[in-house]
Amino acid sequence: MVSNPAMEFAFSDPAIAAISVNEQVDTGKEYMASIGNKLKSEGYDVRVLLREGGAAEVILKTAEEEKVDVIAMSTHGRSGAARWLLGSVAERVVRHSNIPIMLIRSSE
Repeated sequence: MVSNPAMEFAFSDPAIAAISVNEQVDTGKEYMASIGNKLKSEGYDVRVLLREGGAAEVILKTAEEEKVDVIAMSTHGRSGAARWLLGSVAERVVRHSNIPIMLIRSSE
């Protein structure tokens, strides 16, 4: 799942918003394809999905639709003001999921 901040904020000029959204979608597709190819080369059975919408909501809906056994996510481990300002997708998924969650702290 790739977060697309441009979809979550309103812009005063729709043309700027469209350009930003398209750039984010292209970047997301390239990133997900590279990760999918890496995992496939390591022998994993991978299918890449790119969906639009609020990250937590889309993760939960997709997991339910795909009937997954577990949701694995990385987390930035933000705290304090950064977490308050940016929110936590992982926290929202954990709070609202009926499916087991595996959180992995990001090394970045």
